Parts: sequence; C-alpha cells; structure tokens
Amino acid sequence: TARGNGRGRPMPAEFPGRPWRLLVVDDDVDFAESLVRLLALDGHEARVAHDGVSTCEILANWTADVALVDVRLGREDGVALVGKLHGMAPDMIVVMVTAYASMETAVEALKAGAYDFLIKPFFSYDLDRTLARCFERLRLVAERDAAENRLRQAQRLDALDQIGAGVAHEFNNTLAVILGNLELLDERLEGQPVLRELVDDALGAVRGGMELTSRLLSHARAAPLHTEPTDLGGTLPAT
Repeated sequence: TARGNGRGRPMPAEFPGRPWRLLVVDDDVDFAESLVRLLALDGHEARVAHDGVSTCEILANWTADVALVDVRLGREDGVALVGKLHGMAPDMIVVMVTAYASMETAVEALKAGAYDFLIKPFFSYDLDRTLARCFERLRLVAERDAAENRLRQAQRLDALDQIGAGVAHEFNNTLAVILGNLELLDERLEGQPVLRELVDDALGAVRGGMELTSRLLSHARAAPLHTEPTDLGGTLPAT
C-alpha cells in the first residue's frame, strides 16, 4: 500500500498547477483504488486497469501522462506490458511498481523503457518525489518540442521571405523595362491625348507594382527602406 508520511499531505511544491493524467495498472484492486484516491487529493485525474487488456482498452480512448505499472499482473508480466504501452503512447512515462524488488527486476524494467521504480509499500512522500521527476521530464520535453516548433516556423518564414524577395526582385526588373518603354512612348505621343491617357494609366499601374515589390523586398530584409532624392552629379566622380 501507499503509506502516509505522518505530516499530512499538502500539495507538493514540485507539482505543476495543472492536473496530470495518470493510469494505475495493478491487479490488487484495493491498492489500485487507494492509489487513485491518493492521486485525486493532489487534483490529478487517475484511472485504473487491472490487466493488459483493460490497459489497452483505456489507452485506446484516453491519453495518460504517466502510468504506474505493477511488475506482476496476476499471470501477466508487467515488464512485458511496458513495450506495448510505449507503442500505444510513445510520450507516456512508465513507472514500475513492485513488492518484489531486485536489481535484476529493476534493470529489466529500465531496459524495457520504464523511467523509474517504486517499491511497495512506499510512503506518499516517495510517490510525490517520483511523480515530480516524471512531471518535470514531461515539462522539459514539452518545452523542447515547443522550441523546435518555433525554430521550424522561423525557418519556414525565412525561406518564404527569401522566395518572396527573389520573386519581387525579378518582377521589379520586368516592371523597369515596361516603365522605360512606356515613358519613351509617352514622350512621343504629343498631340494624341487619348493615347497619352492610356499610357498614363499604364504608367500608374507599373509604378504601383514597383511600390508593391519594394514593400516585399523591404519585408524580406526585415527592415524598412527609406528613400530620398540623391544628386548623382555630386555623388559620381567626374569623368
């Protein structure tokens, strides 16, 4: 059984604020129910399975963060069940629980994928410390996954910026050719107001496109472009 520590059971400081989901897998009905009640005192959601079949049925419709699995489940081997659990829920942490502790059993359980070990009977303080380690590992994994996701998102955005910059640059070159030809055409349409109006409309559209590509290039550089008139005569060397 899980034994009290004689000092009451305030919420351990190591426990996170949100409730965690725990699965108790034990063929001892009384022990399993008492452990679930103990976990409920800390605000966690816990469910019980008494064999491998009921364990798989529960995990088919519900996700547990931590599983507390007895080494002996009647005629079943709890250590052998660990592999199945990792196949169904790869991110779930498994803690082996046993009254028949030995170095060989511990090594076998850890090789099977168990994260930690609890020996019956254990104090509630031992359970708290073990679960605190499990929850800390889950938090670190979640933080790592979130950081990797942010990095992938940043890399995708960077790639999109580079593609956008390349497209904008090539489009700008095309618009520059169109603009130059339209300006030449506009100069030669003296006395043809209808045609000049059409050319002016086209020039306005081209300049609008160039402004758009300029904004795209500015975004890709992650810095705004500041344009100002420059006297090329004073900038270029005299020839």
